Order: sequence, then structure tokens, then C-alpha cells
Amino acid sequence: MATNDNPESASTAPSIPSNGIDYNHPLFLSALDVSGRNKLGMVDDFCTKDKFSGLKNHWERVNAIVLSWVMNFVGKGLLGGIMYASSAQEVWEDLFERFNKVDSSRTLNLHKEIATLTQGTDSVSVYFSKLKGLWEDFEALVPTPCNCDKSNEFVLHLHKLKLFQFLMGLNDSYLQARSQILLMCRIPSVN
Repeated sequence: MATNDNPESASTAPSIPSNGIDYNHPLFLSALDVSGRNKLGMVDDFCTKDKFSGLKNHWERVNAIVLSWVMNFVGKGLLGGIMYASSAQEVWEDLFERFNKVDSSRTLNLHKEIATLTQGTDSVSVYFSKLKGLWEDFEALVPTPCNCDKSNEFVLHLHKLKLFQFLMGLNDSYLQARSQILLMCRIPSVN
């Protein structure tokens, strides 16, 4: 009968920390944990301090790390209003309240920029990238439709409008290419 009395083999075996936190636990942290994996609860009211009464010190450490992640992604001009917050959730709620507003004037200005953007001296790739960026900004402000047949038809219609917008903004040197695209039986996507 062989026994394993080697202390090194015992220390290399994976173990769950004595506080019971494994890699699926919302307060689990590892040295490689820089992506925010499994940390949404720290900002969405799921992992509040009072829910982890036996792990308050651990919660404080995870909160500080998530808070630093949020502050590293916030523009320097906004740090003054949030740098003395005590929890990542407070910062998140503050930023959400300030910036999650659909401003009609912003929507109108984006729509105007999209409607008036032309290729000008830009290459087709640069022009398309600018237009695509404006579309993405606009779509972030507009609620997405439901996932139904009527909605899918409307989304296809919007894709066709994007193609038309792109073609309208091209320089006149692309008139022939534009005409050929519009004559196609199956109109391609704007991409």
C-alpha cells in the first residue's frame, strides 16, 4: 500500500478557497481577471454588500477592482463627478442617469448628418466608415423593433434605405456603378 506523503503534490492540486468562493461565484477574482467576467452583478444591484454579510472584506476588494475598471474607461473629464463614489454600482447608476437619455435634438442632428454626408474627397472606404459610424450612433438611440415577421420586413426595408443613402452620397464618378447596382434583381447589402 503506497501513501503519498509528498507535501508538494498536495499543494498543486486545485482547491476551493476556505471562504467557499469558486470560479463561478460573483465575487471570485483571479490574477488574470481583467475582463470583468462575471462581474456585472457589481453594477446592476445583484451583488450588493448586504447580500454577502460573511464576505464583506472580499466584496470591498472586488468592488474596488470593478470601480477601477469603470473609471479607467470613463473619460478624464467625467472623473471629477465620480471619483469619490464608494461603490461601482453608485458610479454605474450615476453614469446611466446622466447619459442614458434619448435626446431628440441629438437624434435629429444624427439624422441630418446621415442625410447630408457625401463622399467628397474621401475614399469610398473612409466615406462608408463615416456613414456606418453615424448609423451605429443613430441605432443606439432608436429602440429595436420586436422579433416578428412585420419587424423583419421593416429591418430589410431599413437595410435597403441604408444602401440608397450610401449610393446617393457617392461622387458622380460612381454613377454607372450606382445604376448597375440598382438594376440588379437582388439588391446587395450595403456592406
